Amino acid sequence: MSQLDIQSIRADFPILGRKVYGRPLIYLDNTATSQTPRAVVDSVTDMYYNHKANVHRGVHCLSQEATDAMEATRESVRRFINASSTEEIIFTRGTTEAINLAAASYGSLLTEGDEIILTVMEHHSNIVPWQLLAGRKGLKIKVVPIDSTGRLDLDVYRSLFSDRTRVVAVTHISNVLGTVNPVATEQWCLSTALSPWLICGSTCRLSTLISMPFHLTRCTVRQASECSTASVSSSKKCLPTREAAR
Repeated sequence: MSQLDIQSIRADFPILGRKVYGRPLIYLDNTATSQTPRAVVDSVTDMYYNHKANVHRGVHCLSQEATDAMEATRESVRRFINASSTEEIIFTRGTTEAINLAAASYGSLLTEGDEIILTVMEHHSNIVPWQLLAGRKGLKIKVVPIDSTGRLDLDVYRSLFSDRTRVVAVTHISNVLGTVNPVATEQWCLSTALSPWLICGSTCRLSTLISMPFHLTRCTVRQASECSTASVSSSKKCLPTREAAR
């Protein structure tokens, strides 16, 4: 991996040019609110000043320009995370909303006795939606513990799978411990009667350059460490079939 040019990256964020208490600003509270790079601010300003209109609902010039811009963004995201179609790209306002969307939509297909695997290092945004869903639907939640070094016990993880496993929800990078889970190398979706979805709800995002940090998609070609946003990372084996969903 090439060495990051930290000064070049900082230059993309004008706010980092400030001094706080006489020292250059170093901002670490990205889990709560990420800073916005200049390119995003400039793009938003350009859209509001020059192209703002409803998308997919008009035939006039501005509407077509706005639609083309949005679809071009969707295609860029699709290529970045190796999704098979732009229809798999769903924009939300943040990881928390996206996980709730997954729990409310895919969760409606689950039935009493189905199982969800979480980990002890999850942010509450990747715990509470599944707890509420489990309470409503009579589901069972299993939790992967960590060892003395703060890493997931993958042997226990593998042992938690059963024929009723339907969802695996695991963070890529723990916002509390800083642990980087091996989402690119570990076989997270093990073979079951109904292959589960793997939901990686990362809480350490590099920026808000991509406004939708959660994707119901495949992320198999790029290493997961290259993704600067959270994603649902899965292979063809991990996608529930229509027959299974019924």
